[in-house]
Amino acid sequence: MKYGSETLAIAQRILTELGRRRRSLIFWAIFPALILVLNGLILAERAQLSTAEAFKNAAPPSLVGAALFFSCLGGSVATVVAEREHRTLKRLFLSPLSGFSYFLGIFVAHSVIGLGQTGLVYAIAFLLAPDLKGLGH
Repeated sequence: MKYGSETLAIAQRILTELGRRRRSLIFWAIFPALILVLNGLILAERAQLSTAEAFKNAAPPSLVGAALFFSCLGGSVATVVAEREHRTLKRLFLSPLSGFSYFLGIFVAHSVIGLGQTGLVYAIAFLLAPDLKGLGH
């Protein structure tokens, strides 16, 4: 129970901090959307597919590309570095917070962001290719 409440508190704090920095949220949303549009248009042109079929096929690789990009540049390492630069990391580890809860909280926060990106990418793919009944088939 202790780990769960600590983890949720850390995840909420990280998501709140990202919400305050609107620029971060904009980049978290724009990048996967642009990757989807670029991949869809390139795929439609190169494979001579319809736009609907191209966006259907481009959505999963776009999500993987965005996940790999953000795991390296905006993931847990960047969060820990930002905490260290703002001098909150030292205060967090001086508190009774466990290290396990801290890193699990980072994981939960970035998982929420990833789920939001997934919803955004599939919503854009559906809007750009409305004749698709289901993107997963």
